[in-house]
Amino acid sequence: MGLKSYENFLGSNLTLSIVLYKDVRNLSEVRKLVIEGKFEAALIKPSVVVDPFQVLVAVNKAVHLHSNNKKYTRTLHSEILYSLAPSKNISDSYKKFGVTDQETSVLIVSLAEESTKPQDFLSVIQGQQVALESLPEFTDLDTVKKVYKIPDIELSIGTVLEAVVNRIASKDIVSL
Repeated sequence: MGLKSYENFLGSNLTLSIVLYKDVRNLSEVRKLVIEGKFEAALIKPSVVVDPFQVLVAVNKAVHLHSNNKKYTRTLHSEILYSLAPSKNISDSYKKFGVTDQETSVLIVSLAEESTKPQDFLSVIQGQQVALESLPEFTDLDTVKKVYKIPDIELSIGTVLEAVVNRIASKDIVSL
């Protein structure tokens, strides 16, 4: 239904899968499986994501950091959470972008070899898969502007998405 996949992501043998869930009843179990390494995925708060493009930019950055051995975190999927954040504080990245057990909505991002099927992981989730196009319904723009420190005057010359992507792309150059 709402699973979006990009095969041969960045010319590699990796497939990027992004899926949005709401009304998830077992997020603590899902988080535990990810933390234990039984499933490789980044579990992201949809409230801080403006558009799937924001995630694509962070995944691109995470893949390049990992492939060049310039990684800041232990796994590629934790690197995605780190790459989403505007600061270089790893634990802050997890707090602001990672889900907690109490949440009921989750954006799941998985980057795996083509032989790995995300459906195996998704079958564990007890919730309703929704179209990725409905992501803006989950976004909290006030929180996004606060997390990325976007002043209203900046939005007079560009969009929130442009401001967010600029911060993700320039994090290694300028830290907020």
